Amino acid sequence: MPAGRLKYVRRNRKLPRTPRSGLNKTEKKQTNAIAKAVVNRNQEVKQRAWQINSAYSLKHNVQAILFGSTTNGGLLNLKQQGATASTHLTSRPHPVTSIPLNNAGFLREGNKIRCSSVHLNLCLTTPNDRQGTKLRCIMFWYPVGHDTQWSDLVGDSGITGAYNTLLIPTNRNSQCKIFMDKIYTIGPAGAGAAAGGNYQTTTMLKLRKSFKGGKVITYNSASNSDSPERWNIGFACVAFNNNDALVSDTVMNFEYSGNMYFRDA
Repeated sequence: MPAGRLKYVRRNRKLPRTPRSGLNKTEKKQTNAIAKAVVNRNQEVKQRAWQINSAYSLKHNVQAILFGSTTNGGLLNLKQQGATASTHLTSRPHPVTSIPLNNAGFLREGNKIRCSSVHLNLCLTTPNDRQGTKLRCIMFWYPVGHDTQWSDLVGDSGITGAYNTLLIPTNRNSQCKIFMDKIYTIGPAGAGAAAGGNYQTTTMLKLRKSFKGGKVITYNSASNSDSPERWNIGFACVAFNNNDALVSDTVMNFEYSGNMYFRDA
């Protein structure tokens, strides 16, 4: 080849790629999320409210399991709608004076719901000589059919005699699954009535378990059942006043109510 001439190299022309059909994984995921959000937004949000107006008394350092057994049920008990008008309800925003086990409400259409939140409210009253009492509140998942014991919630195995219930750590090896363990001060601490100090006080506690995007709860398939198929939500508490108080001392009492927000799934 003479010097100075460039060599011509033939190149194959690249044809445009054929557009792919369908959606990739990311697009499918986004489409499903949008569709689910639209469906949820169009579905009715239902409530199952309840309220107990009689006072529940707590003694010093004596634990109480309000929900979490076959006797008192849990916070997720909910009945399926029936054929008659009295058993075919859509929502219950106005509370009935009964715990969910005794009046679960005929509200769900099928065996599944999508629960967005569960609420438990305590209106606590402390005597004038018991101001500043500590209240430990525990909310937990428990297997349906299990009668929850205090030892399921705290690691007190091997401890003999009296002990401070506020200091015992939670039991992480139990069949119950604890998702809330908090200590609250009920009533302002002060000198007490003997020193001419405090009056009886009232404190409101609002406890809540929320589920981002909603949690699907499957219920027993029996038409007359109000129990979830596998897990329910329980609640326990214990009050501690001071090291010199007796277990026979009533340190506070409370009335309580609750609600559950959900959609049919």
